[in-house]
Amino acid sequence: MAIDGFFIKNLINETNDVLLNNRLEQIKMISNDTFSFVFYYMRERNYLNIKLNSPNASFFLGEIKSNSELTSNFLQSLKRNLEGYILTSIKQVNLDRVIFFEFEGNDFLLGRVSKRLVLELMGRYNNLILVDSDNTIIDAYFKNVSHTSRTIVPKHTYELYPNHKRNLDEIDYSLVDSESYLTKNYIGISPIFSKYLFENKLNPFDILVSPVRDLSTNKFYWFNLFESKNLKTYQTLSNLLFDLFDTKDVSNSRYQDFVIKLLSFNIKKKSNLEENLKSNIDNLVYENYGNYIFSSGLNLGLKYSEITSYDGTVLNLDSSKTLKENALEYFKRYQKSKRSITFLEEQINDLTNLISLLEQIEFDITNNFDSYSIEQQLIPLGFKTKKKTQKPKNNKKILEIKYNNNVYYVGKNNLENEYITHILGKPNDLWFHIKDRPGSHILMKGEVNDFSLILGLMIAAYFSKEKNNPVVTINYTEIKHIRKIPKLPGYKVILKQYKSENIRIDHTLINQVLLANDLK
Repeated sequence: MAIDGFFIKNLINETNDVLLNNRLEQIKMISNDTFSFVFYYMRERNYLNIKLNSPNASFFLGEIKSNSELTSNFLQSLKRNLEGYILTSIKQVNLDRVIFFEFEGNDFLLGRVSKRLVLELMGRYNNLILVDSDNTIIDAYFKNVSHTSRTIVPKHTYELYPNHKRNLDEIDYSLVDSESYLTKNYIGISPIFSKYLFENKLNPFDILVSPVRDLSTNKFYWFNLFESKNLKTYQTLSNLLFDLFDTKDVSNSRYQDFVIKLLSFNIKKKSNLEENLKSNIDNLVYENYGNYIFSSGLNLGLKYSEITSYDGTVLNLDSSKTLKENALEYFKRYQKSKRSITFLEEQINDLTNLISLLEQIEFDITNNFDSYSIEQQLIPLGFKTKKKTQKPKNNKKILEIKYNNNVYYVGKNNLENEYITHILGKPNDLWFHIKDRPGSHILMKGEVNDFSLILGLMIAAYFSKEKNNPVVTINYTEIKHIRKIPKLPGYKVILKQYKSENIRIDHTLINQVLLANDLK
C-alpha cells in the first residue's frame, strides 16, 4: 500500500497547518464511502475529505464539488456529536496507519467536552470510529461483533488495532539483511519504501516531502523512488490524493445508493424464500405420513392422538379427527408444499438473475460509468430520475486492445456487452467472462494460440470486479456456443459449451499492453 505510516506522518503535518483550531461547520456524505468535513476559520472555509474504501482510501484537503448528498445513521451521529466543535489536534499512533482527530466543544448539560474521531487505514479493514472522552465508542462506519478480535459497536471500549511490529526511531543498517526486513519488523514502512531504504541506506526522517505519481503504473508516494521518467509531481500530498480521487464516484452516488439498497433488499428476500423452500421440501414427508395411516391396518373411522408406523415413526395426530381425516389432511399439506416448491423455485431463479444484474450494474457504475446506459437499466427497477438523460451520440467506439495482430473488444457496460457478444462477434470468435461475478464481456478476433488465449483470460480478469485477487477464474468459449436467456436482457447469456481457467494477472504485461494502445 502506497499510503504507509511515513506517508500519513507527512500528510498530518500539512493537514495540521491548515485545519488546527478550525471550527467544524458541516459534515457531508458525498458518496457511500466519502465524507467531507467543512471547517471555518477567520472568514475562510477549509475542506477535509475522508475516503474509506479502496482504491486509495485516505484523507486529504480540498473542496469536492457535488450536486448530490447521501445520508446515513452514521452521518447523523457525526453531525450530532461534532458539528460546531473545534479541531484541536491531529495525531498519529506511533507510525501506524491510525489517525486521531481530536475535537473540543460545549455540551448543553456537560459543559466543555472532548471527542475523538479515529481513522484506521488498514487496507481492507478501513474504518472511521467516533469515540467519547472516556474511550467509549459512540458510533462507527463499520460495526463488528467478534469473540476472537476487536468488537466495534456503540458503548464498547475502543481498542487500537493490534500491531506487533516495533516503532522506528533510527535504523541500524548492519541488521538489515534483506529488502523486506524493515517492512516486516517496523511500523509505518511499506514494502516499496523498505526496498528503497535497503538499497540506499538513508535516514527516512531526513527525506524531504516531494509528492510524485508514476503515470505509467499510477503508483504514487510522498517522494520519488520510481525509476520511470513518466512522472507527475505535486506541491502537496493533498493535491496528489485529490488528483487520484475519482470524482465520478460522487456523481454516481445516487445510482450506487439505489443499487446497493435494492441489492440488499433482494438478497434478504432470496434468503427468506430459500428458507421457505427448505421448509416446504421438508414437508414432502407428509405424503409418507398419509400412506402410513392408510397402510396401518387400523380402523380409519376411529380417532387416535398418535400412531406408530411400520418403520417406527411416531405420528402425532389431531385427536378430534378420524384416522382418515388426518391422512387426508397430510395429503393436503403435501400437495400445498409441492405447489409452493415450484412457485418458490421460480421466484428464487428470478431473484438470482435480478441480483446478478444488479451486481453487474454496480460494477458498471464504479468502473465503466455511462449515465444513459445505467438509467435505462435502473428506471424499470423503480429508479426515479429528475430529468431525462440525453442519449449520447453514437460516436464512441468500443474499447479495442490490439496486440500481436489480435484485437480484443471490451464491453464497458451492459449495452456494450450485448453489442460485442451478439452483433460484433462471429461464430468462431473467442469470448471471455469472469466466472459467476460482474465483469466485462471480452471478444477476441484473430489467431488463437497459447499467448493470445492467456492474454484474453488476463484482460477478462483485469476488467472484472475481482481484478485485485491473486487468482481469478475465467470462462471462455466460441461465440457459436452462446445463447440469450429468454425474458432477460441480451447481455445475460447462457453458455452451451465452455472451458474455465484459473489465471494470475501479470500486471506488468497488462500495463504494457494498455500503454501500447494509449489506454493508460
